[in-house]
Amino acid sequence: MLNARQKTAIFASVILMLMLLPVSAFAQNYWMSPGEDNSVSLEFHKVKFAGDLELGFRNSVVFLSGNFGSSEKFRILVEVPVSIYDPKPSPFDESETLLGNPFIGFEYRKPSDDGSKSLIGRLGIRPPLASDEKFDATVMGLITTFNRFEAFIPDLFTVSAGGGYHQISENGTKSAFDFDASLMIPTENGDAELFVNYNLALWVPSGDLNFGIGFAGRLIATEGDLDFGERTVHQLGLSGNYNSGSFKPGIHFRIPLDDDIADIVDLTYGVDFTFMLN
Repeated sequence: MLNARQKTAIFASVILMLMLLPVSAFAQNYWMSPGEDNSVSLEFHKVKFAGDLELGFRNSVVFLSGNFGSSEKFRILVEVPVSIYDPKPSPFDESETLLGNPFIGFEYRKPSDDGSKSLIGRLGIRPPLASDEKFDATVMGLITTFNRFEAFIPDLFTVSAGGGYHQISENGTKSAFDFDASLMIPTENGDAELFVNYNLALWVPSGDLNFGIGFAGRLIATEGDLDFGERTVHQLGLSGNYNSGSFKPGIHFRIPLDDDIADIVDLTYGVDFTFMLN
């Protein structure tokens, strides 16, 4: 089990989500088009609560990530997470900005002869660099992107491994199935916990526009006294982007599918920007 401070951070988020307010390794984010090699992406995420709670405009979670091809089959993956807590109304100095646990890893792809299909393997780590002195920003990071909450937990080292299958049809439609397992190891006291992430995504082109739909879940595998419903959290994603060549701006919406969470959180939403490097 995680230690007391880490449990406090994780379960404070769960309590807020379920009662009050309401994957990752580097699993392919189902709200972003798969197969973007040699690229840099910037994601902005915000949460809309079902109740009357309002936060400041700056309240958000940001991910800066890169996918760099070191060869035809190997790619280096990096990600830097940031959580910004901005209460409303409040003086500016009450806000918090948290630099989370970054991700670094690599990806191996085995394409088919015609390049329309790919088997993918990934391996990576998140070193424990997040501060333990910014609790509000930590909690907002967990609530907003619960499929990547390990990016914001202090004193937590994460090792992740996974893979996927991507396919592109003749008309440009992209489909993807991705999964990964994240072993979260406390650097202070406590035992490791294992989470499994999985998602399905479908992208359909229409001229320079692409429209996507995805389904994603996260399961805790190391708590034997929980049933499947208690072990898992699921969400539906709707996305779109505009392909201008080397630059792809997009929007994404994620809708919680668990009743007790959906009663509190309407959705999370945001924009993303991908810059192709070649």
